[in-house]
Amino acid sequence: TMHFITFMMSGEKYALNLDMVREVVSDPKLSKIPSAVEYVPWICDLRGHTIPVVDLRKYLKLEGAYNEDPEVIVLSKNERMIGILVDSTEEMLTVSDQEYEETSSGNVKGTLRLPDERLIPVIDLDRIFQHGKSIEKHEETQIYSSSEILITIFKIKGHSYAFITDQVREITRFVNPSHLPDVPNYVKGLIRVREDLMPLLDLSEMLDLGTSTSIENSFLLLVEIGNGMVAFIVDEVEGITSVPERSLKIRSDFGEKVFAVADIKGRLVTILNPEKLVDEKVTKFSTKSDATRVEETQDEVQIMVFKLADQDFGLLVEDVEEVAKTLKARKLPGASLYIEGVVRLRDEVLPLVDLRKRYGFPTDVESANMIVVHLEDKKFALGVDRVEGIVGVNARSIDEIDDRAFGTRKVAKLKTGELIPLIEIEDVLKSDELEKILQNIHAKV
Repeated sequence: TMHFITFMMSGEKYALNLDMVREVVSDPKLSKIPSAVEYVPWICDLRGHTIPVVDLRKYLKLEGAYNEDPEVIVLSKNERMIGILVDSTEEMLTVSDQEYEETSSGNVKGTLRLPDERLIPVIDLDRIFQHGKSIEKHEETQIYSSSEILITIFKIKGHSYAFITDQVREITRFVNPSHLPDVPNYVKGLIRVREDLMPLLDLSEMLDLGTSTSIENSFLLLVEIGNGMVAFIVDEVEGITSVPERSLKIRSDFGEKVFAVADIKGRLVTILNPEKLVDEKVTKFSTKSDATRVEETQDEVQIMVFKLADQDFGLLVEDVEEVAKTLKARKLPGASLYIEGVVRLRDEVLPLVDLRKRYGFPTDVESANMIVVHLEDKKFALGVDRVEGIVGVNARSIDEIDDRAFGTRKVAKLKTGELIPLIEIEDVLKSDELEKILQNIHAKV
C-alpha cells in the first residue's frame, strides 16, 4: 500500500506522497523575500525554524490566484525543510500498488487511478527539492563582532523589512521627483534633498509587491550605496531596534539581496542588502554636493530627531536601543512626577520617563512613541510626542553650550541650518536614581 495527501489548486486535485509530508499549516504568516530561487518568494516561521515556501502555482504554471485562506504543506527530506503553498488540503488516501501508475512527465511523477474513476496527478517532490537546490541547510555566518546590531524596521504592503541602521543616512517624508527617461519602472525620478541629488526608488516594486499607492504620504529612507545615495519609498517606519546576533539567520539560499532574517519573538523581519538591491546604472544618477564630500572625510554621527510640543530635539543613535509605540504605563508609587510608571516591552520591565514633564512642556497631548535608551548597562524608556527620523551630521557641527535650557548641554547644526538641542541621557536620569527605580520595580514585580 501507498499513502498520499491530496490538495486543491485552481480547481484541480493533486496528490503528494505522504512520506515527505511533515505537517500542514493553516493561516500561514508568509514573509516576502527577494529570493535566489525563482519559485521560492516567501519564508515562514515554523516554531523557530525559518523555512522557504514554494509558490506551487507558479511552479506548475497554473493560472489564477490563491484562495483567501491558503495552507502550507511542510515537507522534509534529509534534514531539509520546505513548504509549498496550496489552495487547500483535502484528504488522506491509502491506495494499492495497482492503483498507482508511474507516469513521470515534467513535474508529475505518477497518477492515482481510483476505483471511482478519478485520476489524480502526483507531484514529483524530489524534483521540487532538486529544482530549489539552493534551499538547503546552511551554516550561519558571523559577520558582526558585537553581540547585537541596530536595525531600522519598516513596512511595505504589510510585510516587515529592515536595513542595518548604520546604512540609513536619514529618514524623511516624501519629496516630489523630477522625471528620468529610460530607467526601470521602480525608479520614480530624481529628487534633491538639500544639496544632494539621488534617484527615488519604489521598494515595493523592487520586491514584486506591486506599485506603492498614496506615495505622497509615504516615508523615504536615504541610504548610501557605494559613492552614491538613493531614496527608498516605504509605507511606514516602525522604528529602530537592537537584535542579538543569535536571532539572525544568515543563509546564502535567501539570495544576495537579503542580508539576513531576524527572528523577533516569532516575527520574521527580512534585513535587506541595499547594495545588491539597486543596479549600478541607477546609482550613477546620484550626485553629492562638495559640502557632502568634505563631510564624508570627517567623522559623522547619526541623530534621532523627535518632537516635544512641536519643538525638535535629538538623541545620539548610539544611545538608542529601539523605538516603539508608547505602551500604557503602570504607576510606580513614590516615584518622581516625571516617571510615568513602568511598561513591559516584550520580556523587559522598563521605567518610562515623560520628557514633557521632565522639562516642563505642556502635557495635554499623549506621547505616540517611546525611545528605549541605555545608561551604562541599564535601560529605560523616554516618552516623546513622536519620532521624526534619523539625520546624519558632522561631528564638528555639534557644539557645547553654556545655557542649560531644557537640560541640554549640546546642540547640533543640521545641513539645513536648523539647530537641534541634544538630550543627554545622564541628564534625564542619574545612574543612582535609575538604580533606585529599578530596585523598586524589581521589588514589586
